Amino acid sequence: MTWQLIKRNNIDIDKWNYTVDNSANHHISGLSWYLDVVSPNWYGLVWNDYEIVFPFSKKKKYCIPYFMQPPMITHLRLYSLISINADIYISLLETIKKNVLYADFYLENIEFTNDLIKQVRYNYILALKDIKDLHDVFSAHHLRKIKKIEKLNYQFIHLSNISEYFLDNYLCNSKYLIKLQNIRKIIIALGKCFENKHIGGWWAIKQNDDILSIALTSEYQDTLVLHAFASNEIGKKQGAMHFLIYQIIKQAKNNNISLAGLSLPKDPSTLNDKLMITRPIRSEMIVLFAYLETLLCLDIAYDNKNSDEKFLICQAMNQKIVSSFLENFCLNEENE
Repeated sequence: MTWQLIKRNNIDIDKWNYTVDNSANHHISGLSWYLDVVSPNWYGLVWNDYEIVFPFSKKKKYCIPYFMQPPMITHLRLYSLISINADIYISLLETIKKNVLYADFYLENIEFTNDLIKQVRYNYILALKDIKDLHDVFSAHHLRKIKKIEKLNYQFIHLSNISEYFLDNYLCNSKYLIKLQNIRKIIIALGKCFENKHIGGWWAIKQNDDILSIALTSEYQDTLVLHAFASNEIGKKQGAMHFLIYQIIKQAKNNNISLAGLSLPKDPSTLNDKLMITRPIRSEMIVLFAYLETLLCLDIAYDNKNSDEKFLICQAMNQKIVSSFLENFCLNEENE
């Protein structure tokens, strides 16, 4: 058996989603409609008759094919109806390598290792069924903030039919600095999808007529995923986000589901530690490979309209140019 690289329009969506739904590591970010929002024109790597599927966000710049982690996906997974062995796993990475010159993505740890793996990171799921009293896992500092907010008559509400203008402005000006417009558009589009499918939406802490904090969640099978959150200046000063997360966790616990999407320290001792992160850490494993020197020289030659070998070598050894290249080419979400 071998991997097939299939364009989005040619993918059998029913088979794809069936595999994701029935995979042991099922996750909302693997569903076709979710991928349509976060990475339009995505590809799928398919093993046999959709026994294993893997989302593949292949793009080009200067006619150079590359694969970058799609936004709003913590890490990529191999969704499978069969057992995955080391040969299948390695063949996936080799297939990716044959199709792009550069790849930078986070992959779920499935126990296999090889020389392409560069760094390990962690993404935790909070198993709420194992927690009897939420107060036991909060720090004294957070408990004081929560009790203080409870006395201020704050409201925990679900936001429906919320305007795009409000969300875009709120996310842009929040303390979490979601400055990239394309990322805000994706977050807003996801929120609409969740509401239309009745699987989630926006939650908020409200004081009088002021929205202090908002958070976007979705519920898929037995897991509640926290996708995005933001606070205004008043919410930041009063710790409204702590109260919002507390209410979301409390609601999830009452519904007997787990909470995913929180990026946590490796050995979190309390929920205080778990909520310190202000932006998502994407995954458990980062896979990176490329002929970066070649890409860098091509980029320099293109920008300067100069293919002289000595000139290219000189420029490629300039640290500022290298840093700029990595930032603009490799780390820019707007590259298409």
